[in-house]
Amino acid sequence: MINNKQNKKRNNSISRRKILYAGTAPIILGGLAGCLNSSEEDSTSSEEDPTSSEEDSTSSEEDPTSSEEDSISGYDYTQWIYNPRRNDSSPGPFTYTQPHKIVNNREYFNSDVYEESVPETLYAGVDYGRIKNHLRFDSGDVITGSFEKSELKDLINVDASHREETIGEYNLYLFSDDIAYAINDGVFIYAAYNPAVSDTNPIKLMIESQNKDTSRFADINNDFEELTNKLNAETIAEGAIIERPNPDYSDLLSNVRAGGQSIAVDGEESEFRGVFVYEQEEDVNIDSNQVHEFYTDFYPYINEGDLEISKVGRASIATTKIDTDTIEYLPIEEF
Repeated sequence: MINNKQNKKRNNSISRRKILYAGTAPIILGGLAGCLNSSEEDSTSSEEDPTSSEEDSTSSEEDPTSSEEDSISGYDYTQWIYNPRRNDSSPGPFTYTQPHKIVNNREYFNSDVYEESVPETLYAGVDYGRIKNHLRFDSGDVITGSFEKSELKDLINVDASHREETIGEYNLYLFSDDIAYAINDGVFIYAAYNPAVSDTNPIKLMIESQNKDTSRFADINNDFEELTNKLNAETIAEGAIIERPNPDYSDLLSNVRAGGQSIAVDGEESEFRGVFVYEQEEDVNIDSNQVHEFYTDFYPYINEGDLEISKVGRASIATTKIDTDTIEYLPIEEF
C-alpha cells in the first residue's frame, strides 16, 4: 500500500537520486552531474512551446550515420521523454532498467549487491519480478509490467486528500502532498506535481509524448537520439545531455554533447557499453590511451586489454565483456 509515510519517503528518494547522480550514477559521465543541463547558453528550448516545433535548434545537421542499423534493439523508453516546456537544455539525466531481467539473473549477481539493491516488492506493492521496464528522469517515473489498472487502484491508498481526474484511458490521482500517480493496464506513472503551483502536468506530457501528441525529446534533439540509439536497451541504461564536461578529461570530452552507459546482463557474463556523442564526426576521440584511462578510472572491473573502441558516425563506443558478479551498482530505489 502507498500511504503518506511512503509518499514522504518517495520525496526523499528523489532528493537521494539527485545526490546519486552527483556522486556515483550515472558514473559513466565522470562526475558531470550538476553540469548536465540548465545552461543559459544552450538554445534547445525557448520561451515558446518547443513541442510545436519540428526543427531542433541545438543539434548539428542531420547525421547521415544515424540509422536503424546503428541502433540497438529493445524497448523504446524514449517514447515517454517529452521535449521540456521550459528554458532548460534537456529532460535531465535518465535511468532505464528491466527489473524482470535483473530478477531472472539473480543467481549471477554478487549476492550482497543484489540483496542490498533489489526489494521483493516495488511500485505500489507490485512484485518486482513483474516489472518489465522502468524509466526514471527528472519529470518522474514510468513503469510497465504485467498488472492491470484495477490492481494498481486497489494498491494506491486513496484518501480524502486526493483528487481524481482522467487523461484518456489513464486514471490520474493527485494528492495533497504534491504527489501524482497515473495508472492504466500495464502502466504506472509517478511524478511530483501540484496544479496550484505549476500549470505544467508532467504526467500528462509523458502520456502525450507516448501517444505522439507532443514532441519527444529524441525527435527534436539529434544528440539525444544518437545517444539512445547507440546504448543497449537491455537491463540497465543511463545517460544525459552533457554541456560542461569534466575538466579532468578535457582532451577526451572536448566537444562531447551527450554520454551514457549500458549493461546487458546475460547470465554469468554481461556486456558493458559506454557511448559519447560528439558535436561533429571529426571531433570523435577514440585515442586508446585516453579512452582506457577514463573507463578504467570509473570501472575497476574493466580490463584495459579487453576494451574495444570504435567510431560510429558522431559517436565513440567502448564495449567489453564483464563478469556479472563484478557489477557493483544497480540503479533501483523503492517507492
